[in-house]
Amino acid sequence: ERGIVVQWTAIGDGLVDFKKYAQRFAELAPGVPLNIETISGFAKPFDLAKPETLKNFPKVTEEGLAGFKALAKKGKAIPPFKAPEGPGKKDAEIAYQKDQFEKSVKWLRENV
Repeated sequence: ERGIVVQWTAIGDGLVDFKKYAQRFAELAPGVPLNIETISGFAKPFDLAKPETLKNFPKVTEEGLAGFKALAKKGKAIPPFKAPEGPGKKDAEIAYQKDQFEKSVKWLRENV
């Protein structure tokens, strides 16, 4: 209601058009490897009703903000990952991030 929630995901699960992104990346940086940084599992809210939210983005234009809102409307809620408490918590977090990484690599190999 008050803004947008973003969440990092495995490549192919989110809204970024990675086919187009990878193609453009290859045009701009031929021969440079595409790195995958896996930080999936948590959500970050952007409360657009609070003026201080956009203070962190001083160069954003009205057009850019409108595009961001339009992209966000295409999305769907993804439940954040929560590792179970206890001695296996760290191993569960590592397994989740590994799964997200492997999912991203698989998607890129099959789609780009």
